[in-house]
Amino acid sequence: MSRLHGHFLRAAAAQSARWAETALPPSKLGGVLLSAEPGQRRSGALLWAHGLGGSCAADELRGLAEILQLAGEGVEEDQRQVLRLDLRGHGRSASAHEEERGAAQYAWSEQAKDYLQAAACESLERPFFGGEASGAAVALHAAIEAGRSGVPPPGLVLMRPPAMWGAWAPWQRRYEMAACWAEQDGLESKDVEGEARHRLVAPSYAAAQLSTAQLSERKAQLLEEWRKMERGVYVAALRGCALSELPADDELRSLQVPVLILAAHGDAEHPVEAAEDLAALIPRSTLVVARNLEEAQQSWSSHIRSALG
Repeated sequence: MSRLHGHFLRAAAAQSARWAETALPPSKLGGVLLSAEPGQRRSGALLWAHGLGGSCAADELRGLAEILQLAGEGVEEDQRQVLRLDLRGHGRSASAHEEERGAAQYAWSEQAKDYLQAAACESLERPFFGGEASGAAVALHAAIEAGRSGVPPPGLVLMRPPAMWGAWAPWQRRYEMAACWAEQDGLESKDVEGEARHRLVAPSYAAAQLSTAQLSERKAQLLEEWRKMERGVYVAALRGCALSELPADDELRSLQVPVLILAAHGDAEHPVEAAEDLAALIPRSTLVVARNLEEAQQSWSSHIRSALG
């Protein structure tokens, strides 16, 4: 594996909590950490993965960081550790891409191995697993693999999980088509940008709080962040997603930890129906459906905080 490079940095635990950059030895993965000050009680550590083409920086622009800033009243007594992971090839983990492995390294089951390596870092205390979109699928694969090893996470948070069963096949074809466009024309292509835009820009939790001009600027910043990915990396990530499937039904039924599933109406790529299907399969699941992302922004943080205990 790759060599050591760095260590966790602590974030200040205050009402205006900050996320601090972190590196995860011995991998080349990185992310941002919100952590307790020494002497504070730590509860409900959470490891989080973003979606396809995203990053910690993109999630900050989308308003997700505020949802995951989970400390409630009495922050001095109770501060949760949250590590938002930049997945392989994305954001701070761009250098973890291995060209010779191609798309295979971006299959959800393979990214789950990276995720488990991050979960084992000594600076986290047996974290809950969680993620959004394809990051939710990665966390789900990781939880099942951890269960096989006899050390399942204490619970999961799956936000806007992707389509499944027959509804997933059209998206797999779409990702392969987008990979072909990106391979030929790069990320500057309007076709490539258009395909990515709905996934990266549309699901913004901050939209209702921004003026028209601010929202336009935020969208431009999101696309600029996405364009930092190298062409070959994005092509591989798209194809890896196209290769992927959610765990088999019997594996989902075998999960014996609490699972919070969060969904919102109006997203064909991550439909409410998929969340409902997962909830029907996973024994100890709780499903929360928001009418829209504005409602999600207002309520999901409290649901996650309750799930983490």
